[in-house]
Amino acid sequence: VCILLPTPSSSSSLEGSALSSFHSAFVLLFYAVNHVSSVVIKVIVSFADVFVDCTLVGK
Repeated sequence: VCILLPTPSSSSSLEGSALSSFHSAFVLLFYAVNHVSSVVIKVIVSFADVFVDCTLVGK
């Protein structure tokens, strides 16, 4: 992702930089949500494996 920061000489460039920063923030948020959801799924799966092992060993 290439982020260009134009010099705020006019209102149009300010608007463009605000839009690009919003777009980059949205992309970063999307990737963060993807990463966090995958990590949470891995943690839940590992906890489920440990729980199943403990209950099978307990019985």
